Amino acid sequence: MTRKREKDDFDKIYSTVSKEDKKRLDKILMEKQKYFLKSKTDEIKRKIDDAERGHTEMIILAASIIDSISYSTGYRFYRVEPLIEFADEKKGNQSLDILFFNEKEERAIFVECKSSIGGKQSVKDIFRQIENAKNLVEEKLDYLNEILGRTLDMGKIEFVLLLESEHRGGVLNYIKANMKDRPFLQTIKIWEYYYDKENEFNATIMLYHEHSHHSTELTHKLRNSAWLGPNGVKTDIPFLISEYDYMLFKKLLVGECYQHNFSLSKRMEHTTVNSEKNSRTKRGFDPKVISKECLLEVMKKKHTMGINIRLLDDMIERKVESVIDMGLRFYLLKKIDDERVRLLCRGESPNTVKKEIRKKYIENWIKMNAEKSARKAAVEEYRKKHKEDLEKAWF
Repeated sequence: MTRKREKDDFDKIYSTVSKEDKKRLDKILMEKQKYFLKSKTDEIKRKIDDAERGHTEMIILAASIIDSISYSTGYRFYRVEPLIEFADEKKGNQSLDILFFNEKEERAIFVECKSSIGGKQSVKDIFRQIENAKNLVEEKLDYLNEILGRTLDMGKIEFVLLLESEHRGGVLNYIKANMKDRPFLQTIKIWEYYYDKENEFNATIMLYHEHSHHSTELTHKLRNSAWLGPNGVKTDIPFLISEYDYMLFKKLLVGECYQHNFSLSKRMEHTTVNSEKNSRTKRGFDPKVISKECLLEVMKKKHTMGINIRLLDDMIERKVESVIDMGLRFYLLKKIDDERVRLLCRGESPNTVKKEIRKKYIENWIKMNAEKSARKAAVEEYRKKHKEDLEKAWF
């Protein structure tokens, strides 16, 4: 079951050089593959750990912590990815991560969560994203008021950057260095996030001591660290449309649709009424066969609160297609027809299936990315060592 790989520079060079040079290239490639198999193993495990215990978990815990103090502050979790339904409307539109709403005071807080800062996204990029999101909120204020059933103006809306405490210094230094040229920066509140990886309920949010909110009670609670605690209850949040495809695959295909099919198959096994008919039905029922209809239905159901779902139809359909394509690409799925796919893994219980899918995804991701990186590195090394031979071969 191998997909045809597109020709790359390695193939082009390989087809032009002598047998001896082919052997040299093969040797270099093998050495590079060994190296990248190790480095890519570390990379994908970090990537999955960040996804599982990073951004999404930060959103869930932030929503849970603010909900846990709502009795005194009045602010409650309202929805994730507010206004994402307009993200594709025009270039530059940005959606933040969470919307908290105070119904009594008719005030709102938009929060952008960052579990890591640096690398591909600088502090400057993050604040540009928040500013674009603020502009979108102002542009869609009438729509927002219609959804909320209230009359908000921009003076009743605050914007927050939630970040892990280790990034606080760099972010505050950037604000102080640039706030004269960009007054917008002075309007952003900073929440610091502390999280114990050994105990997911040991999570706190603290408001930076020089910042304050419209609500004195919220300011007081957050300056003194709002803590979820061992008796805390996690807020149930919808799936994120912007979520990493593998994470959504695990939640949507396995956690929802396969879980439903598995439970249905078990009920069939234990049904005593019309046993012969149910036996025939059970023999023809494969719980690992997942329909697109199920995937779309679950995704849409998870986004019904505080949104005009019709505006998200196309976006949800594209996301479902992307998740299915990822499953096919990494051999986690087999296509049955245009409307159905089948999970390719061992085991039956949902927990076993989750573990097998994770294991298979990691193995296939490593192989594919290690080979790709190895081929590229082999070409670079070969070119350095055999520059003159290559020039003769090409010209």
